[in-house]
Amino acid sequence: MLRAHGPRAWSALLNLHQAATDLAFRKWHLSRGERPKRHQKVASEDDLRREIADYRMRLQTLTATLADSSDR
Repeated sequence: MLRAHGPRAWSALLNLHQAATDLAFRKWHLSRGERPKRHQKVASEDDLRREIADYRMRLQTLTATLADSSDR
């Protein structure tokens, strides 16, 4: 990803993975009846889902833009 699409796409991919991991752990802890951890209280599940959607859109835009410019 880094070599093919550059540092912006790489960063967006890392952020996407982090947000997805945060959401998974939050859901897992809540399913076990645990209270949200301190850092989990900052963002709700809906906030994390929005972040994930934003990073996916950003990745699609970056990879499409870079693919179009390399075809020229």
